[in-house]
Amino acid sequence: MRELGIKTYIDAQKRSLIFLIGDKSYGPFYAPLFKRDTKDLLRYKDLREFEAALGKVELKVCKSYAIFLLSKRNYSEKKLQEKLRLRWFSNPTVEKVISLLKGYGYVNDEKLASSKIKLYLSKGYGKAQILLKLNVEFGSLENLEQVFSEIYEVHFEMDFLVAKIRKRIKQITFQEKNKQYQFLRRKGHSHDLSLQVLDQVFQKN
Repeated sequence: MRELGIKTYIDAQKRSLIFLIGDKSYGPFYAPLFKRDTKDLLRYKDLREFEAALGKVELKVCKSYAIFLLSKRNYSEKKLQEKLRLRWFSNPTVEKVISLLKGYGYVNDEKLASSKIKLYLSKGYGKAQILLKLNVEFGSLENLEQVFSEIYEVHFEMDFLVAKIRKRIKQITFQEKNKQYQFLRRKGHSHDLSLQVLDQVFQKN
């Protein structure tokens, strides 16, 4: 069987890897991640076998890199997709890897959103600000409002904010009350709710 004559091109920064076969090119791939598999891919003599092997290698490398990322921190499906595409994995490969990881339970947007909501509530953020942050993280608000409502009921907004402000205040003065009002408003709470919280806090202190 005639040799395919597979050649590779790697840029000066040793980041971009492209396979060249005649007038066909495959890539770019992120060279540092494909380093271990490049030599094996160069041995193929049949074009279809090479393309099949390249697809399997890309899937394997993409999956390994995704698991590496998840070992460092939790990612939403949207953010993990962005991370993988920064390493030039093809869209079909990224989608397949994400599907596999969701099946393993490694990627779980609802569970992560629940954790994020609790974190933002603990920092005093209101519903509007929290949903805005979730939209950036997850890209879609589908089901997130329901998750938010379920957690919100547990935290009881008024009681939570009252406790939060009591920890923040340093003295009972008009200036301090105004300062905490500005804090609540910056966190996305409504004017009426902010006043109710402050009235309750400053009446009991």
